[in-house]
Amino acid sequence: MKQPEPTEYTAFERENEVELIDLLEEQSSRKSSPSWLMRTLLRWQRTIPRQFWRLLVTLMTLLLIVVGLLVIPGGLRPQPTLVVHSKTPTTPTPQRYYAARGTYRSHPVAVYRSQLGYVSTVAWSPDGKRLAVGGYDATVQVWDTQTGRRLLTYHGHTKEVRSLAWSPDGTRIASVSLDETVQVWDVATSQRLFFYQDGPEAIYSVAWSPSGRYIAFGGDAGIAQVWDVLTGKHVLTYQGHHISLLSLAWSPDGSRIASGGTDTIVEVWDAFTGALLTSYDHHADSITSIAWSPDSTRIASASLDATVQVWDATSGTLLITYKGRRQIYSMAWSPNGQRIASSSEDGAVQVWEASTGQHLLTLRARATAVAWSPDSIRLASGNVDGSVDIWRAA
Repeated sequence: MKQPEPTEYTAFERENEVELIDLLEEQSSRKSSPSWLMRTLLRWQRTIPRQFWRLLVTLMTLLLIVVGLLVIPGGLRPQPTLVVHSKTPTTPTPQRYYAARGTYRSHPVAVYRSQLGYVSTVAWSPDGKRLAVGGYDATVQVWDTQTGRRLLTYHGHTKEVRSLAWSPDGTRIASVSLDETVQVWDVATSQRLFFYQDGPEAIYSVAWSPSGRYIAFGGDAGIAQVWDVLTGKHVLTYQGHHISLLSLAWSPDGSRIASGGTDTIVEVWDAFTGALLTSYDHHADSITSIAWSPDSTRIASASLDATVQVWDATSGTLLITYKGRRQIYSMAWSPNGQRIASSSEDGAVQVWEASTGQHLLTLRARATAVAWSPDSIRLASGNVDGSVDIWRAA
């Protein structure tokens, strides 16, 4: 005998239902409204399949969930958070806080396959026609940014290259490495012109003076040194930091050097006397990158506390704090002074308006290092897979 479908009533159920309806009709003479409502519901239940009711209940439940997410402020969307500082600025001033919003961009205009393992540092030549790339495999590669062709590979180091800097005339590159050496070499011939090694301390950062005669560098020892590249003579040693110095930058006017590291302090000192001029102590974690504004009036410092802070270089006043996505590894100020770019732990690159703090752009990269082109239109990002992406960021 064929079993009735689950969605249909059996004869027994129908018989009971008829008896129930008759009972309700009998009561309707006493209370007409409730009995009419119940009879109607029972007739609907008899004529409409059970699956329909189940589907209707499911849809209504989903609708209530969606409405709840929209009505609750913010729903499940991540909300921008204000920067909470664990330290008090030396000069109390009003501060502006900004979180990441803005346009997203996913496709670079060019990709270079450097195959360095991962890229630690990138640097544009002063004319913007070449890009130097250093990384885990201890080499430095120079690429033609117009043709995308690799021009040369420098093999002078034995461990990861951590920082690169072009001389102002574009003929030499200074490179520092975890092999504890500082090397300056001719870009045209790959001939080494300057070599420094003293002690078992890794070196993390290097910068040229605007004149192109001096270089400054620092590392694990927490000290910074200035050398005359033309004569090979030591100029001065700055010992302001207690532990590792991770980044330093020479001011565009040539008079000062800013440095920072794992002691969370930014220090500004005279480039030729070594005298400490001012210091900023407002980060909550190691300072990974430092950059000057082109007019030498402001300093930007990036940190593992996920912020980029902009300071007045003379007074030490904290002007703006940019809140990044995660720990920030690299940061660069555009040559025209209008924008700041940073790369964070998740590989994304954020671009900010330097004067207002407005977030302009997020580049979906895998970046460990960033650098602006001299025309301030393109941005290079060195990536964890050894590639370098070129983005249009203006």
